Amino acid sequence: MSRSKLIVIFLIIFLTIPSLLSFLHKGFMVTDDGGWMVIRLAAFYDALRDGQFPVRWVNTLNFGYGYPVVNFLYPGFLYIGAPIFLLVSSYVLTIKILFVTALIAGPVGVYLWLSQKHDTFSSIVGSLLYVYLPYHLYTTTVRGSLGEVVFLGILPFLLYAIQTKRRFFISILLGLLLISHNTLALLFFPVILCFSLVAKREVYKRWTDIVSPLALGVGMSLFFWVPALVDLPQTRFFQTSVSDYGNYFASLSVIGIASFVVLLGSLIIFLKQKNRKYLSELGLFILAGLLSVFMASSLSDPFWRNLPVGFVQFPFRFLAILIVAVSYLAANSVAKTNRKYIVGTVLVGVVFFLSSGYLFPKEYSEFPESYYFTNQATTTVKNEYMPKGVSYDPIERFNQSMSVSGGGNVILREASSNKFSFEVTQPVDAITLSQLYFPGWTGYVDGLEKDILVEDGTGNMHLKLTGSTKNVEFRFKETPIRLFADIISLLSLLGSVWFFVIKKYAKI
Repeated sequence: MSRSKLIVIFLIIFLTIPSLLSFLHKGFMVTDDGGWMVIRLAAFYDALRDGQFPVRWVNTLNFGYGYPVVNFLYPGFLYIGAPIFLLVSSYVLTIKILFVTALIAGPVGVYLWLSQKHDTFSSIVGSLLYVYLPYHLYTTTVRGSLGEVVFLGILPFLLYAIQTKRRFFISILLGLLLISHNTLALLFFPVILCFSLVAKREVYKRWTDIVSPLALGVGMSLFFWVPALVDLPQTRFFQTSVSDYGNYFASLSVIGIASFVVLLGSLIIFLKQKNRKYLSELGLFILAGLLSVFMASSLSDPFWRNLPVGFVQFPFRFLAILIVAVSYLAANSVAKTNRKYIVGTVLVGVVFFLSSGYLFPKEYSEFPESYYFTNQATTTVKNEYMPKGVSYDPIERFNQSMSVSGGGNVILREASSNKFSFEVTQPVDAITLSQLYFPGWTGYVDGLEKDILVEDGTGNMHLKLTGSTKNVEFRFKETPIRLFADIISLLSLLGSVWFFVIKKYAKI
């Protein structure tokens, strides 16, 4: 990378400082999801430390009865955060570092991407709009949605890798992106595919050059996506209404007046442009921007009523696409004006001023670190990933980790996220573990596998024993389908290293 580009990158980082100031407070901002992200990281790290990998089940949540949240919801920031926690020994600081890193990475990635086709100043304008457009700040300081912020931090680097034919990074970044946030991954995947098709026409000679890294990237994410989809019917998810979409259409302040100005200006440029090769990419982002505004606003209510878009939950999430589209279109429009320095400066100034209300949260909390690793809620809105068969939601921690029937005596020898071991010192008829059953839990009696019974209503695990039983274990392990997905992800990672690194540089 040239010295001039490095200087620009440092300038962009400096100019993003206002978006980072809220994380310098000694407490932690009060948002919709931010505190839950800290709690989830603490539970995740506990399971990871117990040797569970990939992490599917965390037994510290749901008041100690266990909860499979990591099996279903965007684990990307958790895997990135675990080694950071090892260095800083603070869950709160780890989450702050992830927010700050993503907020810095996003505009830097946008600059690298846009500078492939536009001049330096126009690319800087696009990068600053990326971080200061209201929805990006709203997602950070009001919603505290770390998964979405991390997604938006990674995405520009993927677009840059596609534009510059860095196939290894395409696969790695796409794999990471797809586990960073479920909904955004589904919303952006068509955009990424369309952008790849445009890039194929411009910079790739063969279809395999772009298809193979994309396919390997998808393969890397399957360790998460396959179990998430296969295991979902084993939960209450389809019987639970998480939110009423009608309450979450985006307001004008979150969309941003500047977004409409940029979209209108870009549409005029598009209609006047005659270069077809240029039109494909410009048209893609105009269309993506217009559709995102439409789907985020109440105008799209009939679509939400009649089309299968309920998985998005919150219509305003479509504005994540608007952030990318407006950043690209703003850089393109500024580059084509005769007074780009004036237009670009005014545009950034207006966006910053109108979005400044979202720079800081309304409130900070100053809970001790222990609050986050002792909080035992599920970290989800309606406990929607509660295993089937549980007729009530636990509201307090159990008194005993297990109960026995038929007299006798049982000693708990080991308790972790993926194993409970008991020694039977006096014969008992059965053991009931205060842990909810979820596919992957397996019972062992004196080393032999035995079917686990599930108690009606409580969902707790139950094992019948004989008078000669000495040792009982409940182990959580990968199901066959999860193991298959793990293998596919590992092979995809190894394939990416082989084809795009080893084979390339060894010239095999």
